[in-house]
Amino acid sequence: TVQTRPPLRLDTPVQYLPGVGPRVAAVYKRLGVVTVADLVHHYPHRYEYEHSERPIGEIGAEQVVTARGEIGATRVAGMGRKSRFEANLIDPTGRLHLTWFNAGYLRHKIHPGMTLRIQGKTKKYGSYMQVVNPKWEVIDLDAPVEERSERYRPVYPASEELSSEQIDRTVQSILDEATQLVEDHLPEPYRGERSIPELATALRLMHRPAGEEDVKAA
Repeated sequence: TVQTRPPLRLDTPVQYLPGVGPRVAAVYKRLGVVTVADLVHHYPHRYEYEHSERPIGEIGAEQVVTARGEIGATRVAGMGRKSRFEANLIDPTGRLHLTWFNAGYLRHKIHPGMTLRIQGKTKKYGSYMQVVNPKWEVIDLDAPVEERSERYRPVYPASEELSSEQIDRTVQSILDEATQLVEDHLPEPYRGERSIPELATALRLMHRPAGEEDVKAA
C-alpha cells in the first residue's frame, strides 16, 4: 500500500516535513522554528542574485555562480585543522580555483578528469577567480544537460548545523500548500486602499521573489 502523509496544517511540527526528522527539528527549534507556521514566518535576512549556468570566462567577481568544467590539478594544502583541498575547474573559456577548508576527505572524492558542476560565490584572488567551499556535484556526461536558471535566492538566518540552503529547500517544498492555509488579519478594503498584498501572497513573495520589487511589496 502507498502511504501518504496527513494534510499539512500550520501547527504541523516541522519534524514531519520531508528531509527534516527529529534531529534536524531540534536544530530548527534552536532557531525558533517548531511548526509550519513558524517556518513560513522565518524570513530571509537578505537575498543573493544567483546567476544562471555560464562559461567560466564570462564569470565576474562577487557573484553567486553556477559553472561546470573538468577538474584539473588537485592538492591538499596545510596541516591538520587548517588544511584545505584545492582544485582547478577548467572549461574552454577559462578556469576557476576551488578551495574547500577542513575538507581533506575530498581528495578521495574529487579527482582530475572528473566533470563537476559547482555553485558558490566568486571572489578575485590574485590573478584568478576563486570560489570557496562551493557546492558540487559530479556530472554524468551521458545524461541530458540540465542547465540551472537565474534566481533571486533568499538567504535565511541559519547555523553551522542547518544551512540556509537546507532551510530554503524545506520552505520551497511546503510554501504553496502552507500559504493556502494562511488567513489575512487585515480586511480587504484596508489592504486595497493601501495597495497591500494578501498575507499569503506576501509570504510567497518573501520566500520566492523574482527580484527586489517583490521583496519590497512583501
